[in-house]
Amino acid sequence: MDDLESMFDLETFETGGRELFEGMQDDRDPTDVRSLVIELCRIKDRLDRLHRMSSRDDREWGRVIPTDMEGEVTLQIGGVLREQRQTEVVYKQLMAEISRRRSERDDDDPGEEGGLADL
Repeated sequence: MDDLESMFDLETFETGGRELFEGMQDDRDPTDVRSLVIELCRIKDRLDRLHRMSSRDDREWGRVIPTDMEGEVTLQIGGVLREQRQTEVVYKQLMAEISRRRSERDDDDPGEEGGLADL
């Protein structure tokens, strides 16, 4: 069994993470990039769950609180939206790092796809 397959077997990705994993697979990736792809898929699932939480009509994401002044209210944002924003940043950083490492690999070996070999 391939190392990547064995790492994937330990995962229980949800739909979004599984689809991302299938789209991001590249047999040429070294182990460090493979582990970044798996972590990216975990984060994708986490983002999907946070989105579901933040889009529900409940008190999980925020509340409108009346103030002492007549007619004035305060919007208090809960931790779900903050966590979602922070997780989105990490997701983008991981995606960029995977792309950077793959482009370095492709630029180093003229026989590989990508880089100038595609021209």
